Amino acid sequence: MALLGYYCTIIIMGIGLATAVTLVNNGYEDVYIVINKGVKENPQLLSRIKNIFTEGSRHLFESTQNQAYFRKIIIVIPESWTLSHNYKMIYHLPYSREIIMVDNPSNRGNKPYVYRAEGCGAPGLFLHLTPELILHENMPDGDTWGHIIAREWSKLRWGLFNEMAMDDGPQFFLNNGTWKPVTYMRGRALEKKSSKPCDFSSTSIYPPTECIFCPVSDQDAEARDPFDHESVDKTLRYTALAPNEQNIRCDYRSAWEIMRDHVDFKQKVNDPRNSNTETEPVIDIITYNPSFARKGVYHFVVEVDVIADIFVYFTCITLKNEPQLVTVDSWLSHTEVDYKKETDLKVFVFVKRGMFPVVHADIVAVLKRPDSTAVTLDLNDNGLGTDLTKDDGIYTGNIFRYYFSSNGRYSVNIIVTGGRNAKLIKRIPDQLSSCSGKDKSVIYETIDNFQRTSLLENLYVINFEEPFQAEPNEANDKIIEIRTLLLLEDVNAQISPLTTEKNIEVIDNIPPSKISNFYQVSYEESEGIIRCFHFRWTAVGNDRDVGQAMKYNIRYSTNGFDLLTNFDKCLALNNNTMVPKIAGDTEELFVIGDVDNTNSLKESFIAINAVDWAGNAAKISNIAIIPHTVNLTIVPLGTKCVVKREPPSRITDLKLHTETYTHANDGMIVACFELTWTAVGDEGNDGQAYAYEMLYSEEVSDLVLFHRTHPIRNTVVPLKAGGKETVVVGGILGFNYTSRRQYITVRTVSKRRVYSDISNYIDIPFVLNLTLPSNTTTCRQPDSSVESTSSYEIIIASCCLILPFGVFVARRIRN
Repeated sequence: MALLGYYCTIIIMGIGLATAVTLVNNGYEDVYIVINKGVKENPQLLSRIKNIFTEGSRHLFESTQNQAYFRKIIIVIPESWTLSHNYKMIYHLPYSREIIMVDNPSNRGNKPYVYRAEGCGAPGLFLHLTPELILHENMPDGDTWGHIIAREWSKLRWGLFNEMAMDDGPQFFLNNGTWKPVTYMRGRALEKKSSKPCDFSSTSIYPPTECIFCPVSDQDAEARDPFDHESVDKTLRYTALAPNEQNIRCDYRSAWEIMRDHVDFKQKVNDPRNSNTETEPVIDIITYNPSFARKGVYHFVVEVDVIADIFVYFTCITLKNEPQLVTVDSWLSHTEVDYKKETDLKVFVFVKRGMFPVVHADIVAVLKRPDSTAVTLDLNDNGLGTDLTKDDGIYTGNIFRYYFSSNGRYSVNIIVTGGRNAKLIKRIPDQLSSCSGKDKSVIYETIDNFQRTSLLENLYVINFEEPFQAEPNEANDKIIEIRTLLLLEDVNAQISPLTTEKNIEVIDNIPPSKISNFYQVSYEESEGIIRCFHFRWTAVGNDRDVGQAMKYNIRYSTNGFDLLTNFDKCLALNNNTMVPKIAGDTEELFVIGDVDNTNSLKESFIAINAVDWAGNAAKISNIAIIPHTVNLTIVPLGTKCVVKREPPSRITDLKLHTETYTHANDGMIVACFELTWTAVGDEGNDGQAYAYEMLYSEEVSDLVLFHRTHPIRNTVVPLKAGGKETVVVGGILGFNYTSRRQYITVRTVSKRRVYSDISNYIDIPFVLNLTLPSNTTTCRQPDSSVESTSSYEIIIASCCLILPFGVFVARRIRN
């Protein structure tokens, strides 16, 4: 049995002790560098920290045009180090989140990394540097510590992002007819497998899919500096429309545009200093030594002789002689909500073990109202909407205004459960790993089940107003019907709020989230006449990343800046047939157009946003850049975007092989249907296709017309042409399954994303899914005693109330 102990520390803080980083007369003070207790003692480490931050301070000063540098830095060393008795001792760690943590490698290896929860312009949580990196004299890729410290500080303090490609985005983009890397660094374009230079000839209209960017090792300061001078016109900047992280996260605003809005530079509060200003920081070294608690009752008295606010911190930490435990850090974006103001309230939960994030945990936030009622919301780490980065261990969610019931104090309780799906991410490969031939796979580690709870600081609501709920009547129904038709038929329709006879507005003012991964994934051209583009992105919701939006607004222009400044006046793509999917699902779009050889234009620019049922429009997405093409038209759903390519053949032998029914513990009946068919090819009956699209509906005519059809989510990789496919789908039987039927069909998708015709269809009883969060049930053949019985894993996804059907999940059978 593990031995437990505690250590506690009582810290009385008055007006004289500040823990937040401050900028005073151009110099940053109280910059904390905390060396974790797990780092081995090494006097050279302290010397190196002094050197690199002295170099970083000078570079920061020059990069900010003589407006900021490090004046005072405090290094906190572990109390276990033998050197600790030579230094001043503190009994608590700073509460400021803008700290620099020196610790052993995380899942990102030795790469400097800023952990952050919020988006553009918001400060980070902390900067992680490893001892191995600090002790390294020669930096990889020709980088320098001056650049590294300035670059990472810009993320931690001012909320900037890398001017490099997104993890899931393109590495190259078109710039005046030439393919350029999505980065400010100089380098080479190489093929992944052969390391040969990529073919970017004048006839190359789209970069090779196996082409990667590798930086050269002799970068100069100008080539690597992420700060654009504020006097540079946005339209002249090389990276102004590049699909890099800074542009996408910050709506194509430059570093200086973001910095000028920060308190450090706003209204020129810190004018530039003389260029010969001494920028070497004063560095203090202290040690942290908490006191260990003895059993008993503690009393303390605070005596003050000044009138001032006094803060008392009492911290107890459990000591355990077991390996590192999973810890939870949770907080709110702010603790007071003015109901009359349209401000998003966000809740964050950081789950980790040591420096390694825990992913795929189940996390809920319970908002308890003053009237003792409660609202429960799920928190996600999926990189969608409020959540900044997928699988970084930081789970987020929105507390919307309509969750509040009155003025007063609310509490927020966090419940974290790590079931069998929860994992540690032990390694995330660097974006440039392929340049050195390193393995790019993500490494996971399973962890034991755990549960944690956390009670956040109190939340207060002021200026609450009882929302008006319009009574259902024929007039209001007619208004809603007219509003819906306007939105569906006219992308420029101006929608006014729904009103009643008392002229009281019923307003939904929460828009969908911004789409940040609108990417072109493939391209085809036919004899220089017709072009077909394939786009893909993740669906957003009706309210931020919750629910289902009403429509998409897709526009294009020959000037990318027009999309940013006059989106509603740019040319619109007619997309009346495209109904948005539920938030988190993958969307796909095919656009066809004509090659224009009559002028010198090199590129066309396309962007998208989602619109909800109240007419609220999301921010404009990132901009996709394509070769200049005219007469762009969306390919209707269910038809093929074929450019001189033969589609896969039609599947003609789809069959229902077996069906089984199992009673679940809660009385529900799980239905499993084994489907079989013969695989077709990537082109006709040759080769191996890319994927299957499985659809279902209550009407056969809907399958033919692709109207009111719903996908069966599947991860089945097609076999080679002629192979025997066996797939199981399942769900929960509906209450009236004996009188209602559903129909299933399959079509094949080629590697060029060309669709086959739909197969023959089969019919099954009416099935719907559980209305609870995702559950896992195992279905077996009727005779489970036979060893060779196939086992099928049916994942039942939570139901969306606006759909009349359940959601299926398909898995290939493995005997």
